[in-house]
Amino acid sequence: MSFKAFAGGPGDYAPAIKKQAEAMGQALMKNDYVTYMKYTDPRVIKEMGGETAFSDTLQRYAGQRKHYGMKIYEIDVQDPSWVLDTAGELQTAVPVSSEMKVKEGLVTTLTTFIGISKDKGKTWVFMDTQEGIQAIRMKYKDISSKLPVPAPVAPTFQSN
Repeated sequence: MSFKAFAGGPGDYAPAIKKQAEAMGQALMKNDYVTYMKYTDPRVIKEMGGETAFSDTLQRYAGQRKHYGMKIYEIDVQDPSWVLDTAGELQTAVPVSSEMKVKEGLVTTLTTFIGISKDKGKTWVFMDTQEGIQAIRMKYKDISSKLPVPAPVAPTFQSN
């Protein structure tokens, strides 16, 4: 289904949103933190203590995954929701699923990224909503209340 026919739909923004969200996911899978940070909302990086602290945290998580035999092997970026023009920027919600192999089986996680563009849809940065949209809106007052972000879903586990 093409979203171009619907006012407010992602229309021509969808390819850029998906491509950039997928690049972010691939960077995480490859432990390429420089690229990952390029697609992370700068406010998230600042909240984590800056680029060095954020990179250190990502490296620590990668080390823990390796230690426990966990490997992210798939990140699936789905079609973005309607794109809202709000507070001088574009915002959208992007459903994302990831699959991680663990020793005992497979963990599937469903989440939603908030995509934000300050240059009319050319470049996008993202933030994960796993902590819940209310908590995010408390920290970042400019996230639109009209943005359709579902409540976080617990990961599922499938044994070998």
